Amino acid sequence: MSFQLITISLIVLFAVLLIIISGMIRYIPNDRLGVLEKLWSFNGSIKNGLIALRGEAGFQPEVVRGGFHFFMPFQYRLHAVPLVTVPQGQIGYVYARDGQPLPPSQTLAANDNGVDFQDVRAFLQAGGQKGPQRKILREGTYAINLANFVVLTKERRYAISMEKSDAQLFEEMGHIIQSRSGFEPIVIKDADDCIGIVTVHDGPSLPQGEIIAPAVGNDPMRPATFHNNFQEPEKFLHAAGFRGRQYQVLVDGSYYLNRLFATVELVKKTIIEVGTVGVVVSYTMPAGLAPTSASKRSEPTTCQVEPLASTICISCSRVALRISLGKASSMRRRPVCGLTESQIALRACAYSGSICQYPATRSKAATAVRCRQISSLPLRRCQTSSACRPPPCKYRHAGSW
Repeated sequence: MSFQLITISLIVLFAVLLIIISGMIRYIPNDRLGVLEKLWSFNGSIKNGLIALRGEAGFQPEVVRGGFHFFMPFQYRLHAVPLVTVPQGQIGYVYARDGQPLPPSQTLAANDNGVDFQDVRAFLQAGGQKGPQRKILREGTYAINLANFVVLTKERRYAISMEKSDAQLFEEMGHIIQSRSGFEPIVIKDADDCIGIVTVHDGPSLPQGEIIAPAVGNDPMRPATFHNNFQEPEKFLHAAGFRGRQYQVLVDGSYYLNRLFATVELVKKTIIEVGTVGVVVSYTMPAGLAPTSASKRSEPTTCQVEPLASTICISCSRVALRISLGKASSMRRRPVCGLTESQIALRACAYSGSICQYPATRSKAATAVRCRQISSLPLRRCQTSSACRPPPCKYRHAGSW
């Protein structure tokens, strides 16, 4: 009887050891998940990539959650990993280790197909790209397959054990994000009197000659392109947004921006005291477009007289006439270019920011000369002047001619 008991005990012990060693039964705690690595398969090994989508040997796209699970003996290795947790008020960044390669002109991987990082199979079958992703993770807990995705948060890095070179890559990536304060949202308070200047690091480059990217995707009635202050990179790019410094700025509020996609520089607001005016100098305007009513009031006109010089020539008589008619403010938009038939010298006298230029010698009949605007205004023909040399200018005008 004792011999049979010993035999049964040995058989049970052997069966238990076999189950443990073969991995037939595995238990996963509810606060963790299991990443499956198939050790052998009748379908062979994967030919390309990292994740086996057709049942080959290698990392599997599906994960197992908490509880007991039964597997084929000696076929699977189970990697128990923690759930990804992004704390309240922070941002998580995702890096894909498998997928389509990025083209040379693209900085971050596109996520324009409703990507869910918790479904690796759907991500890869939809053409997901490898590398740092444009989409970020907000607060919450996620069951993410860490064989394909690496998640960076402020507190830790979520990933399956990797090579030393990979660990160094993600450590450098974390330092870049941390240097841009990228793990927290951008908060602009009204008490700070600041605005945010945005620089986008992904998308098509600006056309030749442009330095500021135009504002796009600002209409909430068009949800396909409304990027909500650069918080949705895919919609910004669908709205034909450009990389580079943006014309649109951020005002008071909180913004969850991917700092690998866009960085923000906070600058103080310009305060104009009562009784003073502010002069704005614009360095950009779409070429070839007619100015708006706002630009007509603010943009000075530069008239180029060929072949002598680039100038705006306004005679004192013209100044006096327009001031007497109450039209002094419109002179800056309607320059009069006087030029004699001979190549005469032009002399300028400046009074309180005004420039009055007049012929230095007496002249007879003058020839009309075309003056070309350096700005985007349409061409005008210069009026001719046959008057004698006028007296020095005595009218003061605060505008810019």
